[in-house]
Amino acid sequence: ERIGSIGINMFKNLRQLSINVYRVEKKIDLFVLTPLLQWCPCLQEFHVNLNNNEYDVAQGERKAIVFHTELKKMVFTGFCGMENEIEFATYILASATSLEKMVICRCTNVYIGLGKWFQFRTRRWSEETPEIIRTKLQGKAVSKTAEVILQPRPFHL
Repeated sequence: ERIGSIGINMFKNLRQLSINVYRVEKKIDLFVLTPLLQWCPCLQEFHVNLNNNEYDVAQGERKAIVFHTELKKMVFTGFCGMENEIEFATYILASATSLEKMVICRCTNVYIGLGKWFQFRTRRWSEETPEIIRTKLQGKAVSKTAEVILQPRPFHL
């Protein structure tokens, strides 16, 4: 299987991956990222930075869960608490058998050049948002050691 002209085998030993998701269309489906977990079987840290503060949820086809045995840390930045984001976080919790930590942060990262990033908040979470997220993710982890951390303010990765 190939991605354009790049073979997916080049990702087989990847341990850390950081992806910026920008809104190109009015709708976005985060489940388009799930093949990355299959293409990167050694992935231990996965960071998804959501730079599309306001978007509609695209209802894509949900794939069957494929277990990932190496993923230990999952970080979401720019997480608004939208249903699509929560569904994707639930998928990660249900598929990452060795997950130790999932960090969900409202702040998003913006690349400012020369290897430097800036974190900022575009909109605050409502008082209810963290509890809604926590409730929807509670009990979804296949890993017994998984901890979900909700971070409404900037933090250092």
